[in-house]
Amino acid sequence: MELNVLIRGQSNALLFAQHAGWAAPTAMRKEIEKLLGFDGVTNRVVVHVDWGDSTSTVHSGTSFLKEWMRKDASGQWVAGDLTKSLLGYIAHDMTAAQRANPTAVFWLHSESDSTIHGLSAADWAAAVRADAALVRQALGQSAETVPYMFVSAHPYWGNGAAHQAIRLGMETLAADAGFNGHIAARALDLDIDNDDYDGNPATREYGGSHISASDAMVIAARAARSIAEAFAQYALPDSPMALAGGDIANLGPKVVAARPVGARTLEIDVEHDGAAAFAKLHPDAAKGVGWSVHVPGGKTLYATSATILDGDTLRVTFDGDLPAGGMLHYGYGYGRLASDGGPGQGRAVYDSAGLPIWTPASGVAIAASATTPPPAKGGAVLSAGTGPDALVLQISQDHYLGDAQYLVKVNGQQIGGTFTASATRASGLHDTLTLRGDWGAGTHKVEVVFLNDAWGGSKALDRNLYVEGASFNGQTVAGASLALEREGPASFSITKPAATTPPPAKSGAVLSAGTGPDALVLKISQDHYLGDAQYLVKVNGQQIGGTFTASATKASGLHDTLTLRGDWGAGTHKVEVVFLNDAWGGSKALDRNLYVEGASFNGQAVAGASLALEREGPASFSITKPATTTPPPPQNDGPVTPPAKGEFSTALLWGDEFSGNTVDGSKWPILYGGSMYWNGAFRWDKSQVSVADGNLVISLDKQADGIWNVGGLATIPSWWAPGFSFTYGKVEIRAKASEVVWGAGPCFLLWPASNDHWPPEVDILETPKGRGMFTNHWQGPGGDHDDHYESHLFDLDYSQWHVYTLEWTPSRLTLLVDGQHVKTFTENIPTGPMSIGLQGHVGAAKDEWYGGSPNGSGVDQVQIFVDYVRVYDYIG
Repeated sequence: MELNVLIRGQSNALLFAQHAGWAAPTAMRKEIEKLLGFDGVTNRVVVHVDWGDSTSTVHSGTSFLKEWMRKDASGQWVAGDLTKSLLGYIAHDMTAAQRANPTAVFWLHSESDSTIHGLSAADWAAAVRADAALVRQALGQSAETVPYMFVSAHPYWGNGAAHQAIRLGMETLAADAGFNGHIAARALDLDIDNDDYDGNPATREYGGSHISASDAMVIAARAARSIAEAFAQYALPDSPMALAGGDIANLGPKVVAARPVGARTLEIDVEHDGAAAFAKLHPDAAKGVGWSVHVPGGKTLYATSATILDGDTLRVTFDGDLPAGGMLHYGYGYGRLASDGGPGQGRAVYDSAGLPIWTPASGVAIAASATTPPPAKGGAVLSAGTGPDALVLQISQDHYLGDAQYLVKVNGQQIGGTFTASATRASGLHDTLTLRGDWGAGTHKVEVVFLNDAWGGSKALDRNLYVEGASFNGQTVAGASLALEREGPASFSITKPAATTPPPAKSGAVLSAGTGPDALVLKISQDHYLGDAQYLVKVNGQQIGGTFTASATKASGLHDTLTLRGDWGAGTHKVEVVFLNDAWGGSKALDRNLYVEGASFNGQAVAGASLALEREGPASFSITKPATTTPPPPQNDGPVTPPAKGEFSTALLWGDEFSGNTVDGSKWPILYGGSMYWNGAFRWDKSQVSVADGNLVISLDKQADGIWNVGGLATIPSWWAPGFSFTYGKVEIRAKASEVVWGAGPCFLLWPASNDHWPPEVDILETPKGRGMFTNHWQGPGGDHDDHYESHLFDLDYSQWHVYTLEWTPSRLTLLVDGQHVKTFTENIPTGPMSIGLQGHVGAAKDEWYGGSPNGSGVDQVQIFVDYVRVYDYIG
């Protein structure tokens, strides 16, 4: 199975594709594949985007309504030159097989059209309908298999009415099932700070005309969920999309009602789309940023504060008395959600899935009084837990001053978190809650616990909760209809027949949680009885990850491997394993227990880490991280003449402190991706490179097939970005790896800037067999690819922070580590411009010089952290 995503639009579509070396399209593609259960090989998503030639999908600085589509003499919309260019791409750049595949048209197309005065939603929608007919005809498909996925008109220097007209047109098409259009992403909470208007790279000018790399990633994350849901019919069994019944959280909370509760205050109800509640408000969101009330021909009111009342209700106060006939909007017109011209990301009101709240473009009418009931809500589809058994509850409520909230327990053990009812009993609808577990043969008690009863003095002002019915493993459960009119539990029973054969022994699961340079690896097993053992892990009282479920049984001799990452600092740290769900059937054979078979910390076995947890509660052991000490000087190859005074400038020539949120594509145009390394041990993968907490992070991750995904990037100058190259100078790289592993580690190097010949190459650092290695490659008499080299090995703990310095002059290459001389080469010195490369490397079993393959070491991930790269000019 192969699905297409065709990216189209103007300059921001180009930036969406280009930023950080295709980071956003790559992330979007991978998330769609993950949600659909695709492996990226046999079943995959292909992104189509092109610019700069006669058959392109993107044309910067153009207007959809003037240059892509145009009206003919009869007033009908027909293809303009740029839509013809897009159709040419479909006809000539896509193969016949690709044209036959379902294709999502990803629309980033609104900036220029939002400047058109007098634009109407109807005219815009008519042009898009005509365009869609042409695109679908070119693909040889119908609307059913070619959804249009709109990025709702994002803030641009246009006019408010045109922004609203485009958004209303999009919503009109999205409401037309025959058209098959969707709002793929709402994008009012962007920074839009790509342009350096004041010429000072140290400042950021928010709210410009072009999206930043981080904006592109925000859009990609939201759009991936919507595109995957539009492609739900192609989801593989047991994929996240299939398990969710084709309906995941992708729309965000929709405002469905607004009622006054004071002269200047509204209570606002939302309908969640798969999420359970609101996320905590950013201080700007709490100031009411984005909310406004409009009266035709009258003044506009703006919010001064916003607070969360419950899981689906907000209270918003405005700067004046609310007028009759007012319409509530969120992000009206230009609408960027920012305070005082600052950043927009994170400033919206979000649900628990991180999706922003929204009002229809037409607004939400304010009810005449606080007693006007909210509209009936459709049934939500919710799920929690894991395991082979499925308990499905049908839930409804009486809504009053907020929705009913509840817990569900099986045999006294809570499944999932706090749930919020959506469907009202009066509507005749119900929510569907699927709870999964492995509850074993026998009878089990199911409790539904109502949490937040409310009573206003009459039946019409009463919040209640109802279980309309239930099924267990596909069979209707008798006696499961419950009416909970007061807080507290109500219960029924389910029965699972005894199994005729015991379940097979489970193999060891491989789990991970947390981030950081330190790695704590636990070996976990269990005694299985009426379900698997569940547990938490805490370090210094802080929980790492969520609730884990044991898989391997102690009797099988296997164990799960749980890797927890963090940055725990020097000293001794307490590790607690908390057993959550003990069960006892009266004999040793009917007893659920949890075991820690052993542990390692940063590659070293931990004494005293074997634990037997036979009752609920914690058991603990300690880990110790040695204090960072000044390392001994690296191995020296003899007396060295110190560099001449003033040999290198003290002024920075070029550098990157990695202080942002993404890789700076102007400095690092090349991210390695899409190919297998020649030794067959790893694939280059662009998604393995990121920026976090002031560091560049390069990840090396072992995959299920034993091949590793590895990241890398380079400053090689390219036509789309300046990059960086230099001839002679000093390079400083401060870096460390998460751990020392034979067969996997960092590689920092210089590479020819022209990228059209090799060698030369200077390997500042490689790590064969857990040591450091410095290598100079030069071209032999055979010309290009006739590689000759000289290497120097030295002892090094590269899991600690070090500054690796390369001094390159016309007469020498010198490596220093933390200012201590390691080695100088004085022959075959490169003379041409070189670029900088930072990457990971994984050895194959045949690579004896490197330590062979890391497979079998027990390590499945290595991370490389780079604090900075700095280059100083050679001045002689």
